[in-house]
This record gives sequence, structure tokens and C-alpha cells, in this order.
Amino acid sequence: MKNYNLEEIARIIEKEGKVTVSDLSRRLGVTEKTIRIYLETLEQSQILIRTHGGAIRFKHEQSGVFPENQTSYRMRLPQYKQDIAREALKYIKPNDSIILDDGTTTMELARLLGKFPVSVLTNDILIFYELMDKSNVTLSIAGGTLHKNALSQTIEGTDAINYVRKKRFDKVFLGVSTINVENDSFGIFQYGDRNLKKAYINSSDQKFILADSVKFGKSAFRTVSRLDNIDVIITDTNVSQEYIDFFENKPTKLVIAKNHY
Repeated sequence: MKNYNLEEIARIIEKEGKVTVSDLSRRLGVTEKTIRIYLETLEQSQILIRTHGGAIRFKHEQSGVFPENQTSYRMRLPQYKQDIAREALKYIKPNDSIILDDGTTTMELARLLGKFPVSVLTNDILIFYELMDKSNVTLSIAGGTLHKNALSQTIEGTDAINYVRKKRFDKVFLGVSTINVENDSFGIFQYGDRNLKKAYINSSDQKFILADSVKFGKSAFRTVSRLDNIDVIITDTNVSQEYIDFFENKPTKLVIAKNHY
């Protein structure tokens, strides 16, 4: 029940932008004290910011999410995502069958495809449109329910999960919100279907995470899986030495994409 209520509050704050403790108490049928505990949990996961009597939606482009000593990082973030995508492309071979999870970095990878034959499954509508006219790409999309918000347009739900479970893929390239080395896991915020991501992992021979360095050291209440279920994490040159050291003796390989700028 706790996780259901957390996800319901996250859904409400995403849709409405702000909430009050009294209104959430009424809508969820729990005490205002319990709602305040939920809001504190969601604030720690950077879903919202608590205010007097309620909360407002957290905007992930806020400066607090980015390294304080890198004032230009925010403007250059798309360039780092492109670096990560270029590195990821090196792992894709002609005639591979791959999954491209939803996300902005996987979109950058999609833009690089098309020079050799490859089969792609995605649940991201924007990635689907990016690939649909590329003759070398055999394209599939998981059937399911269309989920739309300000950040993405994705196919999710039980039908999509069942479709993926019936298939086998060479590689999956995952998009994530957080990489938390303290509990050896990775997670997502309120958007994204973690059960579909789990199905992607279980249906793929090699598992990759594409994550810019700002994703490290964060936590999200929606955990997807343990890091040791992933073969390779590809990130950018701004990743902290702390995380480089952490993965040095781990089964998961940390690859730092070369900066092309």
C-alpha cells in the first residue's frame, strides 16, 4: 500500500504540478501525518519540493541536480549524451537484435543507426518515428498502453511486457534516472515502466545502461534492478572518481565515453 500511495502521489504531482496535504489525505484515505511522511520520501527522490501545507513538482533541470562546480555542464548535457551514444554504437554489430528503452540518450543512439542492418524494438514513440524511415532498420514497437507526459511518449503496461517476454534479443540499451552505488541499484522517477525494463533485462543477452554522470549518486523510490544485472554502464567524462573506483572490481564494467567537443 505504501508504494502504491507513493506512486499515486507522484502521478498526481506530475499531472497537477502542486498538491496540498489535506487534499491528498482525503483522496488517499490516510492521515495528514502519513501524507507528510510520503512527501518527505518523494522529496528525497527528487519528485517534489515540500512547501507549507503541501508540495510542488520538482523540475529536474534545477541546478541542484547538476554538479555545482560545472556551470557549463547543463548547457552541454546534450553533447555528453551524444558522446555516450557514439560509444554505445561500438557495441552494436550488423544484424544484431536490440532493444532501445525510452529516454533522451537512447534517442541519440537511435539517430546514429542506419548504416548497417539491425533489428530494433522500442517502446518510445519518438524513437520509433526517428527510425521508421531507415531502410537498414527492421523496426518493432511493443504493443500496450500509450503513456504521455511532459517528458516522454511511451508504450507501457502488461501487453508490452508479455510481448517482450516472448522474444529474445542480443542487447538492450536502458535509460535510467538514477544510479545508486550505496544500495547497488538503479531506478527511475515517476515516469517509465520499471516492470517493462525488467522484462527487457531478462530477455536480453547483454545489458547496457546509458547514463550521463548526473545520474550517479541519486536515489529513486522506484528501483528497477541491481547493478550486477548489468554488463556495461556507459557514461561521460564528468563522472566522479569515486564511481570509477567503485566499479573497478565489480562485474559491471564502467565505460567512459570520449568527449568529442
